[in-house]
Amino acid sequence: SGDAIWQELPLGTLTIQEKKASNGYHLNPKMFVVPLGAEDVEVPTIKVMESCIKLELIKYRKDTREVLAGAQFEHIRPNGTSELYTTDHDGRICLKGLERGEHKLREVEPPEGYPQSKQVIELEFFITEENKIEIAKKTDAIKTTVLKDGNLKVEVENESGYQLPKTGAMELICLQIAGSICFIKVWKGKKSI
Repeated sequence: SGDAIWQELPLGTLTIQEKKASNGYHLNPKMFVVPLGAEDVEVPTIKVMESCIKLELIKYRKDTREVLAGAQFEHIRPNGTSELYTTDHDGRICLKGLERGEHKLREVEPPEGYPQSKQVIELEFFITEENKIEIAKKTDAIKTTVLKDGNLKVEVENESGYQLPKTGAMELICLQIAGSICFIKVWKGKKSI
């Protein structure tokens, strides 16, 4: 539940400071000072708002930087579990509460009219003793940034061009037969001079 309960505290001043953040959260550097006097009957309650680690992915067209909605990505967490996310109308996905370790993102469905990226985005980070995020490993071709607020930003470029429709072998054979029949009829209909 995240509750820390102390009983029978001595009179004086209680100082509380987080020393290690929960996995997926930033360390809260604030120090809480609570005076405990003889007249205090109520136990003081301190509410600490946790700040989770976020990763923002932005998908855009390489040549125009136009954002691309509708791309679906699979996020594979360090523990091996995965979840699907789809870029919104701003071409963005926001992953919250990222635990330390290696994360993978791969496109499973491209935006309509675009080719699917085969590249797997790999990103591993850790948190330093100074409470800063450091990137230990990342996919070189992908722009990855640690923002001033301590969160991560990944920019994914999509090549322009349209995805060709999928065709099967049967359609190709039918087209070849139809073309051959037309060619034979035209060829037989010609007279030599």
